[in-house]
Amino acid sequence: MATQRKANPKRAITALAKQYGAAYLARDARALDQILDDDWTLITAGCGDEVYKAGQLRDLRNGALKVDSIRDSEVRVRVYGDAAVVTGKRVSKVTFKGRDVSDVTRFSQFYALGDKGWRCVSTQVTSIRPDPHRA
Repeated sequence: MATQRKANPKRAITALAKQYGAAYLARDARALDQILDDDWTLITAGCGDEVYKAGQLRDLRNGALKVDSIRDSEVRVRVYGDAAVVTGKRVSKVTFKGRDVSDVTRFSQFYALGDKGWRCVSTQVTSIRPDPHRA
């Protein structure tokens, strides 16, 4: 952990956020297990469900969750001491339990530096929809 504290935290978080996406694409539950904190929670875009680490890893391992592509843009990393926030826009092609749940979203990933180094502690995803009030 001392090495991670001395290293450039913004660079470390940027790399970890890329590994996060790569683990989903590779369907690598072992890698994702090392990135996500044990009490990690995802708030989904579709209906705001809470998904926990154990369920996410299970769905990745058994093929219920298949991420075929991820394209991130407008990524911004901000570090606040032992905490960090990654935000951005994501276009993803995803199948969950045989259903296409592909989407264009805004995401926030929250990271904390603890005994195991930097870990993602929470992810929140919001679908981008046209605003009916804008011309």
